[in-house]
Amino acid sequence: TWELVSQRAELLQRPWYYHRIHAHPTDVDRVYVQNTSLWHSEDGGYTYTEIDIPHGDSHDLWIDPNDPERMIEANDGGGNTTFNGGQ
Repeated sequence: TWELVSQRAELLQRPWYYHRIHAHPTDVDRVYVQNTSLWHSEDGGYTYTEIDIPHGDSHDLWIDPNDPERMIEANDGGGNTTFNGGQ
């Protein structure tokens, strides 16, 4: 079953052509949301924190299944790589 856990307006702002949700590969409580920004939750989606990225319009996210702290984020300006989970 599905459960609505957040109605935070910032998670719903998006261009008409994309909006993505990603599950962390090893931690069921970590969730990432992409729209005009990149957001992450550590409590199953109840609360979110914005991840500071160099360029907005966050379109895609790859999370390394063997090292989830290593991620590649794609956006209108190119791509960004992190080795510490976006901290």
